[in-house]
Order: sequence, then C-alpha cells, then structure tokens
Amino acid sequence: MTTLQVHRDGAIACLTVDRPRQANAIDNATLEQLVAAYEKFDADREVSLVVLRGAGKGFSSGHDLGSGGDILASLASGDVISDWHRLDAANRLLLRLWDGSLPILAAVHGFCLGAAVELVMMCDFAIAAEDARFAQPALRGTGGAPTELIHPFVMGLRRAKQYLWLSQELSGREAADWGLVNLAVPADQLDDTVAAWAGRIAAMPNDNIRLMRRAMHRLVDANGFRQALSAGVEIDAIAHASGKTREWLAKIDAVGLKQAVAERDLPFANGVAPK
Repeated sequence: MTTLQVHRDGAIACLTVDRPRQANAIDNATLEQLVAAYEKFDADREVSLVVLRGAGKGFSSGHDLGSGGDILASLASGDVISDWHRLDAANRLLLRLWDGSLPILAAVHGFCLGAAVELVMMCDFAIAAEDARFAQPALRGTGGAPTELIHPFVMGLRRAKQYLWLSQELSGREAADWGLVNLAVPADQLDDTVAAWAGRIAAMPNDNIRLMRRAMHRLVDANGFRQALSAGVEIDAIAHASGKTREWLAKIDAVGLKQAVAERDLPFANGVAPK
C-alpha cells in the first residue's frame, strides 16, 4: 500500500508521508518507501533537493505502535538479540538517507514526535511552523531510543540531555533556538518559506552541493556520528529488557495502549514538567 506521495517540480522533488488515519505514523513499509524514493532521486543528477513533508494535521506522530504490533511484539518477546536486529535494521534505513549526496529539507508542521524527529535529524535543513511540537515521549516508558546518542551532534550535549531526560516538548520556535531546526516561522508562512529556501538551494551548482554534503557527513562520521547510532541501538535493546519497560508493557496489556500512553504522559502535561 502506498503511504508516500511523490512529486517533482523541475530540480525539486517532494516526498510527503500520507497516512492521515495513523497521524502519519512511520512503519517499516513507509520508511522503506521513503528511502527508496529518495535513492531514486539521488541517482538523478538533474534533481537538486528533496523536500520532506507530512500530509494533514502534522508531520508525523513517530513510530507506528498500532499497525500490526511489530514494535510492541518485539519488546514483549524479551529477546534482546532479536530486538537489537530490529533496531539496527531501522537505523540502517535512516543511514541510507544520510549516505546519499542529495540534500533534504524537512518542512515541519503540527506534531513531530519520536521517529519523526529521527527523520528530521537525518535532513540537511529543517524549517518548522512556530506552533509545531517536537518531543521524544517513548523514553517515558521504554528506556531508550536508537538515535538518542546523535542528539548531541545536532543540539549540543547539555540541550540533548535536557530534551531527552526532562522529556521536554519543544515548540517550533524553541526547536529553532536549540538547533533542532534551522528556522521557525508562523504556520501560514511555512510553505512560502520552504519554497524560497528550496529555490535558492536548487539555484546552486548541483554537483558542488552534492560533493559538499558527502564531505561534511564524512567529517561528522569521523567524529563519531555513525558509532553513536550503533551504540544507541545496543543501549536501546538493553533498556527494552529492563524492569521498567516490563512494567510499561504490563500496563498496556492491562488497560490498552491508548490509556497506558495517557497515564504515562500525564506528569508531563499542562506544564508540570519543567520548561
């Protein structure tokens, strides 16, 4: 089933996650479609930029916990090695976006949670609506995230700790202040701003941009970016076997996923968690 809209306007390609009933939640099929579409455009020397969006009310609600139950089933199995393989496979898909030469600009509106933030961190640029919402809520119940160790590369060490350990939700404006995105603009200006940035990037010499992307990513890799992703997978797999994660899964079994998430998130609602 196609869950990705693909459009091209001259040198600019646009990929839009389109799963409105699932709040654009990212399952394996969607991520594989996205990566395959990106690599097709990456192989086309006439394309200068990919713009990544989400359809409907928000960019993406993150990992799809309700579609087929693959993630929850992996956690519930208690098999650390199988869980490690699953997490590693997902990160390898993300790295295919990182390893290409074609730059990516994320246009973020509404909610951008969990795995959606992972996608944004793989992009070269991100522009957000000022009222967008960024968060990594999974850490409130399941211990870790396979990309948690690359946050310091994007946000800096202290901000990354604050964002992850206080389980802090950021507005688009705060995300820009913290370096998670390049720029935040009023929601009604997001499309025009993205179009302006995309046009300027597309006006640059294509080969120069592609070479510089590879060179810059090589520099970041030399400073541990790729190793951080690998270590994050291992830490996440171990954390999933913890007693606290077992308690979280038992809560889901007892009251259902929706109620368990609501109870998990209650201490962080209405400004209770420190800003």
